[in-house]
Amino acid sequence: MVLVDCLHEELNKGNTNKAKDLEKEIQSLEDSCLPIVTVGRKTWDAEKLRNDSVFIDLFQGQYVSTLTCCYCSKVSVKFDTFSCLTLPIPSGVMSCNLKDCLQLFSKEELMTGSSKWKCPRCKEPRDARKKLEIYKLPRILTIHLKRFSYEGVWRKKLETNVDFPLTGLDMTDHVRGPDKRPTYDLYAVTNHYGMLEGGHYIGFCKNRYYNKWFKFDDHEVQEITTSKIKSSAAYILFYMCYNPGNSGYD
Repeated sequence: MVLVDCLHEELNKGNTNKAKDLEKEIQSLEDSCLPIVTVGRKTWDAEKLRNDSVFIDLFQGQYVSTLTCCYCSKVSVKFDTFSCLTLPIPSGVMSCNLKDCLQLFSKEELMTGSSKWKCPRCKEPRDARKKLEIYKLPRILTIHLKRFSYEGVWRKKLETNVDFPLTGLDMTDHVRGPDKRPTYDLYAVTNHYGMLEGGHYIGFCKNRYYNKWFKFDDHEVQEITTSKIKSSAAYILFYMCYNPGNSGYD
C-alpha cells in the first residue's frame, strides 16, 4: 500500500482549498438530523476534492462511525475513508471464517470510564455506545487480517486459520450504505510465515487469462492448485469487484 500511496500522490488531481470549504459545512452536518446518506455523500465529495486519482477510484472505501449517548440518546455520525480494511480475528479459537471477522469489526462497544464521550447535548462526559461500520465499498477490496497483537512489551502472532471464499464474497450483511452490495472474487493473497522480527512473505496471485493460480516466493514462481491458497499464513487478501457499477455513489 505504500507504493499505491506514492503513485496516488504523483497523480493526485485534488484541490485542497475547495475541500476545506466543504469540510466546514460537513462539520455542522455530522451532528444534524439530516439523513445519513446526505452526510455520507457530502463527506465523500469533500474527500474526492482533496484526493482524486485512479487509485482512489479503485482502492478507497468509506467507514461510518456512530456514537449514541446512553443518557440522552444523542447520536453523532462521522465518516472516514479507508484503502485497506483491517479486520480483527476472534481470540481463543483455532479456526474461524471471514464473516466472523467482519462481524467482530462492526461489534458495538461501550465507551465508559476514562473513555466516556463528551456528549454535545449533555455538555459532559457520558457513557456511550460506539459502532464502526463499512458504508461504501471500493472496487478493489484489500483486507488485512490483524494477526499481530501486543501483550505488554511482547508482540503475539495469531495462527488462527481464517477461512475465506475464493469467489462470490457477498458483503450484503456488512455494508450500511445505499449501494447495491457487490460481490467479490479473490485474485491475490499475501502470506506471512514466522514472526514479525524474522518472518517471510510469499504471494499467491491468480492469472485471469489462464485461470490459474501462481506462487511467488522471491525469485521462484510456480503454479499451485486452489487447495493450497487457504492457510493460517494468509495475512492480506485482495478481492476484485467485477460489477463496479453496483457500488458506491457513482
